[in-house]
Amino acid sequence: METKIQVGDCIKAFDFEPCKGRPEYYIVGIVREIGWVRDEYIAYKVECFYDSDERIVASGAKHTRVGQTIYVPVLTSMDYDGRVTKV
Repeated sequence: METKIQVGDCIKAFDFEPCKGRPEYYIVGIVREIGWVRDEYIAYKVECFYDSDERIVASGAKHTRVGQTIYVPVLTSMDYDGRVTKV
């Protein structure tokens, strides 16, 4: 049984479905809003506090989504169990 995600919940949201031989890319953050994005799709508006893909890029700059607002679609055409979960 899936637990309904609500504003204020802490979630883990994957960028891509995990598979063998590829790192897992995901964020962890707090849901601040749930609603339409540009009248195109419904998403969780998430305040990101952890990014599994945080790294130093070729330019020497730090790549991270920590501190950013991330829009996580509630439903996608390629959904799978566990794409977005409460933590």
